[in-house]
Amino acid sequence: MFWDYIGNPPADADNYADSEEKAYHSTEGLHKFLVALKGDYGASNVRMFAHSMGNVVASESMRKHASLSGGGSLIHTYVACQAAMAAQAYDPQATPRPVTVYNNFLWDTPEDYAVYPYTSDAYYEHISSVGAVVNFHNVGDDALNGWTKGQDFKPNDGAGIPIAVGPLTGTIPISPDEGYHCNYGLLSWPHLAQKQYYHGGALAPSRRNMFYPADTYEIYAHSAEARCFALGAGDVPAITGVDLSNAFSKASYNFGVGSEDHSAQFRGTNMIRHEFWKRLLDEFGLEPDGSF
Repeated sequence: MFWDYIGNPPADADNYADSEEKAYHSTEGLHKFLVALKGDYGASNVRMFAHSMGNVVASESMRKHASLSGGGSLIHTYVACQAAMAAQAYDPQATPRPVTVYNNFLWDTPEDYAVYPYTSDAYYEHISSVGAVVNFHNVGDDALNGWTKGQDFKPNDGAGIPIAVGPLTGTIPISPDEGYHCNYGLLSWPHLAQKQYYHGGALAPSRRNMFYPADTYEIYAHSAEARCFALGAGDVPAITGVDLSNAFSKASYNFGVGSEDHSAQFRGTNMIRHEFWKRLLDEFGLEPDGSF
């Protein structure tokens, strides 16, 4: 669920989560392409730049390669720009965020990004083993603020969003189906302190249980809420960072907090964005003309 910069819920509440799940499943194609590029040109000559949700596909491709026995280097450098993925998936020491009014001041799911249940490591902690990683981030990024609110409303259980801000009361329906659920913690009776993700009704036969690692993509997209900010919304200790809000020679070149700034590098003219593209080439270790 992706909320806009003034806090409005999306017209189609399932759209973002559905798109994220598809992004994970796109990994196979990208990974094969990167392996082919490595074979043709060598890993030291392959660079990758990903924006927003594209980082789900890019990071997952690198994780896949890192998990392969004897996978070795895949690329030279990966620049994750304004990445719409949980920061603690890359670094468990990334800044946690507090519970908010949007999730009724209660975490509904366990922390499965900083501690992936199948490996007990941060989900993307080892991707730097196949290529250098650089984080282009903007702490005020409007779209990633919406991403954070979307995390608060996981699991997408279809029961509705409680309105607890201002004079509004009631709920806004968020799913046309029976939704995703998680029994977790002391409030999840009768499964006290038991983590159990499922899709559909609470009782069989409509209920379908979900497990790691087979259902990781579906759980991450629809159920597991991140207890941190997006990687693209701030610096993290384990990854080299470039602060897009304060990286350039003029204030007008920096990325701001407006709705257009999440895609500022694509929407602005080259006169005001040339320093962004120059910085990207610098992080790639390339000259302005693209040469080594």
